[in-house]
Amino acid sequence: MVSDIKTGLFLPTTYEFDIQRIQDVEVNSPEFKELIVRLYQTINNIAIVTNFKESGFYVQTEFVTGNLWYPDPTLTMNTTSEPIFRPTYRITVPFGALVNNATKSVPHGITLITASFRIKEVFGVTNKLTLPFSYIPLNYADSSGNIASIIVDATNINITTTSVTINWSLYTDLDIVILYVKQ
Repeated sequence: MVSDIKTGLFLPTTYEFDIQRIQDVEVNSPEFKELIVRLYQTINNIAIVTNFKESGFYVQTEFVTGNLWYPDPTLTMNTTSEPIFRPTYRITVPFGALVNNATKSVPHGITLITASFRIKEVFGVTNKLTLPFSYIPLNYADSSGNIASIIVDATNINITTTSVTINWSLYTDLDIVILYVKQ
């Protein structure tokens, strides 16, 4: 069941520090020590939120997105009994043109795939860059029997097309994005 509690990482946009009072505080006073602690906590909060926000950087090498997946229930907890959240990695693979009624395979370049490796999402939009322009999200299937399906294996991204009314070879621009966890 999904909770009604809204979660996320948010910081206030302004912190209230009495500037006049800060200028008058003695360096060795308890008030100054409290100020240092509050500043440290503020900087720490900024670092935590920054590190856990999703980064919108789509590159052709492995990139840590900032997303964390729930702990894998098949793995044991660490020695402090805190849950071990799994970081999400992303890679963007230029796929190029599709082919009609065939399968095209392009290496994804992900290494160190083990039994604990999990793909969480695969997506892309193929683009027809000639008139009439058209953009089709994959995996795709329509009632006419046109299909473009994505299967990812340990080495390649494989896209198989079935063409009835769509000429898939006119779709010449496609990037595939893979999101995954390693444990």
